[in-house]
Amino acid sequence: MPSQHLYAGRKYYRWRAKHIFIELAQGGAPNYIDMWGESPLYGKMGPDGTLALPQEKFMNYSLGANRLGALPWVYEGITDFQSYLNRGIYHGRTALNELFGSFGVVQGYKSPYLEYMQYALTILTGFNKRLGARTKKIVFNFADYVKEFTAHLALGNVPFTFASYYASPRASAFSTGLVVSFADMNANNDFYKGEYFENPEFGKYVQSAANFGFRVDLNAPWRLVADLKSAPMAKYMLRHNIPDLNASFQRFYRLAIDYEISATTALLVTAYEAYQETRQYGVTQDYCIKPNTFFKSASDIEVVKSISQQVFIEEYSTHQFLEDYDPPQTLILLESLKHAEREKLHLPTYKAFKRQFMRHIKRRNFQSAAISLTRFYNGIPPKKKK
Repeated sequence: MPSQHLYAGRKYYRWRAKHIFIELAQGGAPNYIDMWGESPLYGKMGPDGTLALPQEKFMNYSLGANRLGALPWVYEGITDFQSYLNRGIYHGRTALNELFGSFGVVQGYKSPYLEYMQYALTILTGFNKRLGARTKKIVFNFADYVKEFTAHLALGNVPFTFASYYASPRASAFSTGLVVSFADMNANNDFYKGEYFENPEFGKYVQSAANFGFRVDLNAPWRLVADLKSAPMAKYMLRHNIPDLNASFQRFYRLAIDYEISATTALLVTAYEAYQETRQYGVTQDYCIKPNTFFKSASDIEVVKSISQQVFIEEYSTHQFLEDYDPPQTLILLESLKHAEREKLHLPTYKAFKRQFMRHIKRRNFQSAAISLTRFYNGIPPKKKK
């Protein structure tokens, strides 16, 4: 199907789905969330505009037969929701089991770490293959490897650094720990969704979700997303001494930039080691020349002798990286990679960011430098004071 038809079909679906939720709300706020269009960073970004990840040590892995995970207050809310509707089914007050069975959760928290590593290593493996096929301009050390890879990133418009990956649609909404699913279906196929919207009891499902602090995913109505600003969800959060949204991110999340720095280091060193072990050496070519006394052009040069020399590619390790790159150099390296990822940047805005970024580094305020970096490239820059 032509892409314009797919686009038109998706646009119509979103319009129709929103209209259904508005009708069900009967003048109130429609209980849906659009994580593809209106709220793509929901659960990935803290109230201050900085990307953050839920800490896995706080996950409750008790959902469903497969022991799926969710943040603790999400787990409590969804189990109460399940119990409420299953009681209704048992007593004949609802037939939602025709859509959802016993409301068993089949998808929960999905760790972004392993998937990111596999994704990033695929990019680096492709780069190594390209680099290994060279017969000229051989890369002999780690510093040159990084320069070449940065130039390679600038050729395409794909995310490589973790925060760029996490902020993109490549990182599943399940990575937030706020989403659960009662079905394992392809959300890109709008055909399946009509069955839910056309069910006469769909409104009961939507309202019940709201009563327990959840919103229905507009693009996958079999998924529920914890509404962190709702009164019902606030009660579950209070059980864990979380008085507000800020407190939840401060206690249960970590900054994406902190993981990004260590991940970038590990990935680059690992990829370079693989390149060095595979290639091991390169051949350099030097020429002895004899120019004509009346040299007028390059054609007057006589090559007397060419000398080939085998040069081994330097070994490298994480320990060596830590010796060569202190915190300022590591942050500057990361900034160069993030700059290369972006196809276009508004030059005046970038220059203002870069001045602030380097000011933080010169003052050895590395945490502020890191946060300004992730906000500029993958978040919401702080508002200027008037």
